[in-house]
Amino acid sequence: MALKIKVDEIARKVGILNASQLSNHTGLGLTSSYQLWGGKAKVISLRTLNTLCNKLRVNPALLIEYTPDPDESPVAKPKPKQRRSNAPNGS
Repeated sequence: MALKIKVDEIARKVGILNASQLSNHTGLGLTSSYQLWGGKAKVISLRTLNTLCNKLRVNPALLIEYTPDPDESPVAKPKPKQRRSNAPNGS
């Protein structure tokens, strides 16, 4: 997967040492905290992301690392439409 969750890395910088402490500090459920801490979360709601950002005092970009997936090709850019001339033919 091209996205990596770095909650444990960031949380350690503010003195949170494990998933249990993350749960206590953020109010997130213990199971969710363990999944986030271990980088195994498959889905993160905006509410959870907002909670993490507020409690850890960080920007969401610090919690998620993106590296392009080499197996997926980039989306092709659409070709620009050609503009039609309003001038009459023969001008």
